[in-house]
Amino acid sequence: MHFSSKSIMWETPQDFFDALNTKYHFNTDVCAVKENAKCRQYYSPEINGLKQQWKGTCWMNPPYGRGL
Repeated sequence: MHFSSKSIMWETPQDFFDALNTKYHFNTDVCAVKENAKCRQYYSPEINGLKQQWKGTCWMNPPYGRGL
């Protein structure tokens, strides 16, 4: 999935994630939306992952860009 450079939403390339997931076995994507979540369990902006208790091995690719 490609996100516009006008957005702060960037997706980790699946092959990169898969390689790391093979080693670390991630349980939760703590900074995602439905369209780019890498794990079955994920925290969206509405859930606010910063206010959740993180358990297991967590994955995060936070939003970033010039506007942040």
